[in-house]
Parts: sequence; C-alpha cells; structure tokens
Amino acid sequence: MPTSAHNLLIGTAISLICINMLAVAMVILGAGNLPNCPLAPGLEIYLLGSGVTVLLSTLIGVAVQRRINKRYPLSIDRRCANNTLNVVTLIINVAWSLPGLNIGQGQEPTDKQLTMMSMKSGNRH
Repeated sequence: MPTSAHNLLIGTAISLICINMLAVAMVILGAGNLPNCPLAPGLEIYLLGSGVTVLLSTLIGVAVQRRINKRYPLSIDRRCANNTLNVVTLIINVAWSLPGLNIGQGQEPTDKQLTMMSMKSGNRH
C-alpha cells in the first residue's frame, strides 16, 4: 500500500516532468525562431534562455538534492538545506522571467512583422 511519502514522490516526479516538457518546448520555439521572431524582437532569446535555465536548474536541483539526502539521513535534518535549495532555484527562475515582462509591451508590430505573420498563417494579401 503506497504511503504519503510515496505519493509525494510520484507527484513531484510528475510535476518535474511537466515543467521540463514546457521548458523543452520553450527551447525548441526559441531556437527555431532565432533568425527573426515575427512577434517581438528578443522574445526568441528569452524563450531559449528561460527554457535552458529551467532545465539546468532542475538538473542541478536533483543532483544537489541527492547529495543532501546522502548527507542528512533524517528528513528533519534536511529542512534547512532543502529550503536553501528551493530559494536559490526560485531566484534563478524568477531572474529569467523578469526580462520577459518587458518584451513586446508597448510596441506596435512593424509592417515586416505583420507581413511575416500573415505569410506564416497563409493569409497573403
């Protein structure tokens, strides 16, 4: 019979898989539009950078968590180390999200961008 710790582990694994699938999609979209982004200049760099940041922070977080688990066998002893790891990961991910708030805001699309978007959607004038 599964325990609550087992359910928590499964829930965490599913969450990490979903978050990293989104990060992979961001990397693919960002890398695919590196030459020119039809929506907003800089958006492709933001997508690529934030996707890579999420993937790297997950990999580093899992590696550090394994070390924490080996060093502190009792879960109560891990609390401070886990909190520190979570705060550092949050700061890294939020740092990449802040530049994304300014990309494309207050900018009207240029004629070239509108033409590219209409050509991609198949509505040629």
